Amino acid sequence: MRLVDLINNQVTISEEAYLLKPFKAIWDRDKSKDKARALAEMGYIYFMEDFKSDFSDIVDEEAREAEVIGSVDLPPSWKEDKVVRIAREFYRKRSEEVLPLLFLHDIKIAIDRMRTQFREVDFLATDNRGKLKYDIEKFARTIEKSVVLLEGLSKLENMVKKELQSKKDKVGSKSKALFEDGIE
Repeated sequence: MRLVDLINNQVTISEEAYLLKPFKAIWDRDKSKDKARALAEMGYIYFMEDFKSDFSDIVDEEAREAEVIGSVDLPPSWKEDKVVRIAREFYRKRSEEVLPLLFLHDIKIAIDRMRTQFREVDFLATDNRGKLKYDIEKFARTIEKSVVLLEGLSKLENMVKKELQSKKDKVGSKSKALFEDGIE
């Protein structure tokens, strides 16, 4: 689902988003002429939920939320209300139709937990019998395997991008015609 577009260095709401009730509610309640709050809230939804967002690598939701709020044009005291929450849940649900996307999210959580565990390793720590708790050799092998894990993550991200792109290229139940988007 496309929520926002960047046109002439301006964030704009995609045309189809105006037709969907959750996003229309955000747009309509902002009575200002420039719709700055509506645009910021739509940006917030996009950056919190879209896997292509620059913030998608922040697995901890509270940390991601703080980063996003600090990066879009929302005041630091801003809190997600019911209208934004409904729109965000709608966006997430429509985005999660792709099974690999759900899998990708779960893998990112697992990798983040591994990172946390790596930071806690103390090679000088001993157990109650005086033996070292961590085996440096095993840790080195784990690091070697992480390269393969990260390569797999990258491949999965590319696969998800391709699958989402193929869904986007379909209009209704028909695929786009050859050269419909022009020649690149």
